[in-house]
Amino acid sequence: MKTKAIAIMLGIFLCGTAQGEWVQFSSYNESPVYFDPDHIIFRLDSKVAVWQKAVLNLQPRPKNYSYSVIEYIFDCKNKQFRVVSVFSYSTDAQLLEQERSSENDYVEDIAPGTISGELMNIVCKKK
Repeated sequence: MKTKAIAIMLGIFLCGTAQGEWVQFSSYNESPVYFDPDHIIFRLDSKVAVWQKAVLNLQPRPKNYSYSVIEYIFDCKNKQFRVVSVFSYSTDAQLLEQERSSENDYVEDIAPGTISGELMNIVCKKK
């Protein structure tokens, strides 16, 4: 029963994230990059979980690809991040690919001047 409740809550969270109010914070090759400020999770261990949406405006689109929604965990104290999951969607909002990492996957240092660095600066200031 507990597992079912967790699955329902996770489903509500993911649906809310997919439909949330995305705020543009950057762009790459004329393609906008957004984050969802309503679904930032601040953990007690100086880490922050946040969703990013990257839209592809290039033509032609590979595999009818439109955008990806990426869940990050940022370690604000050590200036590192880990990608938790990636969901890629087509222009008609069909799921094309999904990837998930395990809790034991490696973390990466934040490089200056990167989109992940910009997002970390935004969410870590809110903490």
